[in-house]
Amino acid sequence: MAGKIKLIPNANLDHIIPSDSLLTTTDYLSDKVSDEVQYHKKEYLDFKDFQPDFSGFSIWDRFRKPEFQRQTNSWTDEKYINLLKTLKNNQVIPGVIFWLNPETGHIFVLDGAHRLSAIRGWITNDWGDSDEAKEYGYLEEDEIRASARLRQSVKDSIGDFEECRKAISKFKKIVDQKKNPKEELDPKIEEMGRFMYHLNTSLKVPIQWVTGGYQDAEQSFVNINTGGTPLSTEEALFIENRRSPVARAMAGIISNGSKPSLWIDHGEKCTKLSQTLYKLLLAPSDNIPSKIKVSDYPLILLKKQNSYDRYQFLQYLFCIIKHGQTGDNNITETLKHLANESNDEVVADATLDELERTLYHITSLIGNSPQSLGVLPVFYFYSSKGQYSNLLFFSFLMWLFKGTEKEILNRKLEFTLHRSYFEEMWILIKDHVIKHLGRKGGPSRLSKNQAELFNSLIECIKKCKVSNMSPDEAVEIFLKDLDSKAYSEYLKKKNESGKPFSQFSSNTKIQQEVAAYFEGSYKCELCKGAIDLGVSQQFDHIELRSLGGTNSINNGRVVHPWCNNHRDKLPKSRYTTSNPIDPPQIEPKPDLVYNQVEFNF
Repeated sequence: MAGKIKLIPNANLDHIIPSDSLLTTTDYLSDKVSDEVQYHKKEYLDFKDFQPDFSGFSIWDRFRKPEFQRQTNSWTDEKYINLLKTLKNNQVIPGVIFWLNPETGHIFVLDGAHRLSAIRGWITNDWGDSDEAKEYGYLEEDEIRASARLRQSVKDSIGDFEECRKAISKFKKIVDQKKNPKEELDPKIEEMGRFMYHLNTSLKVPIQWVTGGYQDAEQSFVNINTGGTPLSTEEALFIENRRSPVARAMAGIISNGSKPSLWIDHGEKCTKLSQTLYKLLLAPSDNIPSKIKVSDYPLILLKKQNSYDRYQFLQYLFCIIKHGQTGDNNITETLKHLANESNDEVVADATLDELERTLYHITSLIGNSPQSLGVLPVFYFYSSKGQYSNLLFFSFLMWLFKGTEKEILNRKLEFTLHRSYFEEMWILIKDHVIKHLGRKGGPSRLSKNQAELFNSLIECIKKCKVSNMSPDEAVEIFLKDLDSKAYSEYLKKKNESGKPFSQFSSNTKIQQEVAAYFEGSYKCELCKGAIDLGVSQQFDHIELRSLGGTNSINNGRVVHPWCNNHRDKLPKSRYTTSNPIDPPQIEPKPDLVYNQVEFNF
């Protein structure tokens, strides 16, 4: 049984007007003025502008959306049909706002991309499932189904363009014969023919040009989107501070390192870091099928269709790495830091630093780098029903990286000493932890205190080990102290007997599969925690190679990377239930500093 990913079932027309950076130069502070607008004099788009032109010189070849604009997929079928009905009724289409990039000649649609894409989509019969759409970007199955559904809805309500084109031939022939089309033609044919007969003159979309430079265009976009369908506070915050190191790093990761204009310096390093972080954080959401096996659950799984999800996720991530928590003030400070810095070298160095620091944090969780704990994502950051949880991911990250470097390393050691017991408890309590954290506020309001639940969990484990209690028994003690409501929910769920003569629900099947996968997973021979084989592992010599240990299979074992690199701090006696003593304090090693992170995946 596979986990189902719920997506917004709207058609995606993002390919009709592709996204691009407003600027092409590396200097975001230079602001060339778009004086060329005065020479264009185009005041509206008409019917011929929307028709296909394969010459390569049409206005559509020059259209772009700002890269920070949301995907063209937020309209419902009803909104598309209402726009086309406006055309059909010879009513005015609201104007659009353009800005001309003086270097590339691209015409950026600051407002009206959805309207233009809808009209173009109808004329070209491209509702998001064309070869061009598939070439532009990955399409989920739900998006393809939404395209077919929208096409049929338009056909039923308006008529597709090809039908209307045929209808106008019949309509025009009757008119030329000085006959009344309403009397001579089928009502639907007459209606479509009349629509097309007038479309050539009625379709005029007014254009307003933004004069000035990049900053004027950017500010215009912000102003436009704080009315009507507004930007969220976080979206506006990102746009207003997109020259900052964190904003550059975010944009670089989201673009998979494909926008060199973001980097003032260190271009090769920043591109490589961005590509690596994209692969770890965002690529799975762009390429995952609608059904996935439990063994294939990635570290992060975001909803692709809501494109700002990834900006929001990265805002929280960078904020947690910088401040150890989220919150409006911290998110604002994270994005605003050095946004108006005039020293390019300072901004360039800070951008590189943000990317390196972020990669170090992520590769402390997964991968084969020495600092990697090698956590298995489906156990740690997904609910028992297979739903990814930002709350679990961020709270664990907050806890793991709290304090000084020495404190972090000792926390990793203590976690490792109790990891097997921790995982057995975590499987049982994580759903209740999600609800507990959710009652305190979402990912935008995570505080350091909320991450303390992991310290409480470790302390609970240590006490329960002393008393020779099982993980099942420890769960009740922990939840009772954590949250009375969570404890009650746990007891209720534990005592549920189910319905007789009933089939297992899909959620129950997923829970059973996750539980079976955990029980059957390979365990690290040092800490006894689950290993993500093929993703986060190293091969350890049981008898050290430096002491003459051989390369025989009998002298090898599969372990977590972090366990392998700290095996001298993990004597076997410390793993036993009867001896849960505290770990020794260790000093950080130079090779674990984040700016020396290895790229080893």
